[in-house]
Formats: sequence, structure tokens, C-alpha cells
Amino acid sequence: FPPRTPLDGILAACIFVGCKRARIPRTLQEIAQSMGVTKKELGRRYLAMQKQFQFGVGGGKDGDADLAAGPRGLVTRYCNHLHIVTSTGIEAVAAEVVARAAEVCSLDGRRPTTVAAGAIYFACALMGLENKMKEICEVGGTTESTVQGVYRALYAKREELVKTDKFEVGRARLDRLPPPTQAVPV
Repeated sequence: FPPRTPLDGILAACIFVGCKRARIPRTLQEIAQSMGVTKKELGRRYLAMQKQFQFGVGGGKDGDADLAAGPRGLVTRYCNHLHIVTSTGIEAVAAEVVARAAEVCSLDGRRPTTVAAGAIYFACALMGLENKMKEICEVGGTTESTVQGVYRALYAKREELVKTDKFEVGRARLDRLPPPTQAVPV
């Protein structure tokens, strides 16, 4: 869908930059959808602003690499959207899984939205919460098969991911984790 006016793309890019600078994790797709512009238009306007105002692209203190919507920030937002209360411990467990996964799993190249969704699914199962796969995928804007791919990687390293000193003994149990579903060949 084309932008309603030429300014919509510019406004969307400004909001995206503002979110990045304020360290409020928002994805390009989220901003584009909420503003009614295409991702292509938003990306084009964002790059033009980046070139014009010369804000960072390569990381560092003022760069954008450290301000991107990472899986840790998305875990908190997704848990809020899923109405998972803090007292269940799901958010804390999922955040710890994301942090540990960076060390022990090969999730390079996965979108932060998918990693966050997979970690929440893993944490829900670990803590004994009913299967929320459909809701998690809806909130994360991803598919069940993609989240299952992340879950498969997390499940393979479950012993290393779940350190007993970080999780309450008895609440987080590895025996609750269902074996991942196998990918169906097409």
C-alpha cells in the first residue's frame, strides 16, 4: 500500500529513529504497519535521513547497532502483549534463555523477533504454562515453523541453557519441555 502522503514515510522514519535513540525496541515492520507505509518506503526514508544527518551505522556509543530491537527487549514487550504476569517468572526465564543462547546456541542470522518468540515458548514449557504457540507467533509476527526452528536449537542445548543456580529449583523443570516437532519435508 502506498503512503497516504509523501510526509507519511518521513514521519514513520522519524518515529523509527526516535524509538532507536530512546532505546525502545521497535522493528521496521512494526513502525511501517502502524504508520500505513511500506517497509520499502520506510527503509528508503530512514536511509536518506541517516545519510543527511550522519547518525551512526556501525555500532559504537552513538551507533545504531546497539540500539536495534534486540531479542531481550522484545521478550519484555511480547510477554506484556501475551498478558504473562511477572510473578510467573516466564519473562525472567525467557530473558535468561536469550542471554545464554547467545553463548551456547547457534542462532546467528535469526531475526530478533523469532529468537524472542522461541525463548518465550521455551520458557513457557519449562515453567509448566500451557502451550501458547499460536499467541506467541501472533504477537511476534512470525510463523509456528520458524519458532519451532529456534525452539529446536534451544532444546538441543537445554542442559547448558538452564543453569540450576539461575532458576528456582522445582519451578523450572527440563522434563516439561516437549520434544521439538520435526520439519516436514515439502
